[in-house]
Amino acid sequence: MESRGPPPRKWRRVYGCQLPLHPQQVISWIFLLYFLIYSFCVLIPTFGLESLRNIMYSTHFLVYLWHFFSHFASLFMDPADPNLRKLDSK
Repeated sequence: MESRGPPPRKWRRVYGCQLPLHPQQVISWIFLLYFLIYSFCVLIPTFGLESLRNIMYSTHFLVYLWHFFSHFASLFMDPADPNLRKLDSK
């Protein structure tokens, strides 16, 4: 008797926010939220110079904003979309 792997799924997720969420998704969002709170509430306030803190706040804000934007953009893309499959990824 030859094993061919797991049986095919009866349905497929079209985008990343469909339930049930994958445990790695939930864990990654928790870690991201933890690091966001830690960097804004603990790390940056410990810098001595006010001007350095302002630069760090604005830089961290822009980096986290870009990170969240890219996460949400990738969550709502269907990887099996014909237009995405046509793109040359090499």
